Amino acid sequence: MQVKTSGSVEQPDRRARRLYAYLNMASAVLVSLFLAVNLTLLISGGIRLGGDSPRYLEGADNLLRGLPLQGRQISYSGYALLIAFCRLSGTGLPGVVFVQLVLAAAAAVALYDLGRRLH
Repeated sequence: MQVKTSGSVEQPDRRARRLYAYLNMASAVLVSLFLAVNLTLLISGGIRLGGDSPRYLEGADNLLRGLPLQGRQISYSGYALLIAFCRLSGTGLPGVVFVQLVLAAAAAVALYDLGRRLH
């Protein structure tokens, strides 16, 4: 079966492959823009700690010293584990920021893909 498109004859599977390639390119452009903006902000302003940062940093310190998490730190044990792992691996807070950027970029791609599938 052939589909006529603007004066040319094109196979449906070829058309689908072209559309798939276009969508992949759009995803790559979005992720690249996301990373460029965030890395620019990181380079220009450095790593900024917020008001709740001590809770996570102290939780990571507790884990590294073999002590239990205290109070509300238990609710954020996954993040404390991530910080502790990055400290153990030698990447420190820049490693934490890198992991956050990778996860946020993956979430952006997943959201784009979800929207594409629902549309």
